[in-house]
Amino acid sequence: IGPAGEAWLDPPERARLANIRAHGRRNQFLAGHWLVREMAAQAHGGQPEDWHLLPSAQPRLQLSSPGRSPTWASVSHSGALVAATLGSRAVGLDLEIPGRHRDVQALARFSLAPAEAARVEAEDGHARSACFHAFWTLKEARGKRSGEGLLPRQARRVMAMPCAPGL
Repeated sequence: IGPAGEAWLDPPERARLANIRAHGRRNQFLAGHWLVREMAAQAHGGQPEDWHLLPSAQPRLQLSSPGRSPTWASVSHSGALVAATLGSRAVGLDLEIPGRHRDVQALARFSLAPAEAARVEAEDGHARSACFHAFWTLKEARGKRSGEGLLPRQARRVMAMPCAPGL
């Protein structure tokens, strides 16, 4: 992951990293934030270390580098995986690898719109978990793009519409 040390992190990133106690989660944070810098440098030029967060975009991620147009970014992690994306507009990305057993019906009632929760409850077994996680990741990605995060009350008022890739 990137150059040795953490000097390439911007002050808000260093502050956030300081609050992450779990070693694995710290590594995911560093990997994701280095990954978006690598991607920005590949897409727009410069070196990864040249790309810095624009504080005005917080809590969303927007990177800038001297002499280059800013680019929006989103980072997600789940399990051992880290994913990132860039965009010319604010973007949201969520990656969810189901792990431990969770009561997805209760989570659906708490965090999804009533029609979405009903769709989750209509499924059985693995299909129920997959349906819940499809809605959950769409809601998380929307919250990252908007900068408001995943607020259950807001998430219950907005319907996610899963579709086939490319649509």
